[in-house]
Amino acid sequence: MRSWWGWGTVEDAVTDAEAVDLVTRVRAVLPEHDFTDHAPPAPEDLGIAPSRVTPPPRWPSCVRMTWSTGPRTHTGRRSGMSCGTCTGGSTTCRTWSHGPGPSRT
Repeated sequence: MRSWWGWGTVEDAVTDAEAVDLVTRVRAVLPEHDFTDHAPPAPEDLGIAPSRVTPPPRWPSCVRMTWSTGPRTHTGRRSGMSCGTCTGGSTTCRTWSHGPGPSRT
C-alpha cells in the first residue's frame, strides 16, 4: 500500500492489517459509508486550473529548467507539498535544484 497523497514514505504506509482494522472501527460509526478501495484520480482529470506561477527571472537557467507547472506537480503543491522531495510539513525544500519551498508565515 502506498502513502496517501504523497505524505510520508512507502515504508511507513499503512499496512493491510492496519487498514482493515481502521475500516472496521470506522464502519461501526459510519455504517452507510462506501469503503470500497479505489485508485486516486489522475491529476489531469481533476479540473484544477493551470498554474499561474513561473520561476523568478533571477534564478539561474540550471534551476529554472527544473521548474514544472504540469498537472501532477501542480496538484501536489495544491495538496500542501512544495515538491516531491520534501517531507510533509516542511517550510523549505531540501533539494537545491527545486528552489525554496512556500513560505508559511
